[in-house]
Amino acid sequence: MTPNCNPISSIFDSRECYGFETAIRVVSILESAEINVRTHPLGFLQAIVIEGAREFRINFWGTSLGKPKTPNWPVHNHRFSFKSKIIFGELEETRYSVAECSDGIFALYAVSYNANGSTLKKIGGNNVSLTTAVINKYPSGVVYGCDSNVLHSAEASTGLTVSIMEIGKFNKSAPVVIGEPAYNAPVFQYEPHSVPLSSLRAEIVACHRSSSN
Repeated sequence: MTPNCNPISSIFDSRECYGFETAIRVVSILESAEINVRTHPLGFLQAIVIEGAREFRINFWGTSLGKPKTPNWPVHNHRFSFKSKIIFGELEETRYSVAECSDGIFALYAVSYNANGSTLKKIGGNNVSLTTAVINKYPSGVVYGCDSNVLHSAEASTGLTVSIMEIGKFNKSAPVVIGEPAYNAPVFQYEPHSVPLSSLRAEIVACHRSSSN
């Protein structure tokens, strides 16, 4: 049998590929390809997979193996549009709208990346208000999309969650985060580190057993 040269693409494209066994299979694929899973500034774990012309980011939410940067500003947008498939667990995504106002308690920051971390530059002179527009819950097997200009946050809503994100079209704008107006340090000092895949597999198994009881 010819080995599948694009295993993550196959999982993403198949309507039937999700659940506990698929999550374990994803970890095994990363092990076989010697792809690192690293901590992310927003608190989850991430592996980047390139298959031909397609780029995927495999995210592991709600694990004990990563923690968010300080300060923790989870509301953000992206430099790219994407589609994301929930493989295991359930993801809760909140989308927001912002408006400039004199009594706003938040500020917009453009993010750029360098060797030392993430550099922040405040956008505009006015503060902004932040309003929840919609809260979505995506269970295993669901594929959802998000445009690059959408401000959102995401977290596991029921224990550990695994998702596969396919990166779409990039734009030229810097990504944006919502933060505190009085924040003075321009650089986030955050150094991602690799996480043992054996530890990640053990957490997925433990979560599955817990939910099955």
